[in-house]
Amino acid sequence: MPIYEYHCAHCENDFELLVMNAATSEDISCPTCSEDDVVRKFSSFATAGSAIDAVATPAPVPSAPCGPACGCHH
Repeated sequence: MPIYEYHCAHCENDFELLVMNAATSEDISCPTCSEDDVVRKFSSFATAGSAIDAVATPAPVPSAPCGPACGCHH
């Protein structure tokens, strides 16, 4: 079940809600004022790590051939 972010047009409250698959925006009401005039916000997802982690670093090259069973083809 995904967590969605919503905005209430009546009281300007922003809130998150764990939503079942069958639920739609018509079924959602604001937890602060109980109005049903809510809009699902566009939200980005969280990721672990950083952009620095995403940079590829070359694998270390062995100083001597590994041998036929290694599979690195050096």
